[in-house]
Amino acid sequence: MDYSPPYNYKVNNIVLRLFNVNSDSINNDLLRKQKFIDELSLFLKRNGNNTYKSTIEKKGNKYILVTSDTMDGIGHYSFYIQNEAKTLTQAGRMEYPVADAGEAQVLLNEIINSIEFTK
Repeated sequence: MDYSPPYNYKVNNIVLRLFNVNSDSINNDLLRKQKFIDELSLFLKRNGNNTYKSTIEKKGNKYILVTSDTMDGIGHYSFYIQNEAKTLTQAGRMEYPVADAGEAQVLLNEIINSIEFTK
């Protein structure tokens, strides 16, 4: 299975990668995914980087997992937007210079608000 992002974009200084919508029930368990990513990211804290955060929230008829961190002046977002039935998930990643953090946050919010599932 190829996990490389099929859709890569550059918006000003922000690199946006979108993955194919996932319908695999194992990958659609946001709590399990959050726990897994949180554990992987412990190395940041062990090395003095306390920028990692993760949240899950329900927004309208979608569930959203967002993780973020900063390393070497580059900010990162990973996001997982899931339909209400928890059967489909749109995932993506963003990388941006820390100076463009505000613009990256606006773009992330636009993506979250604009994703609509038709199934």
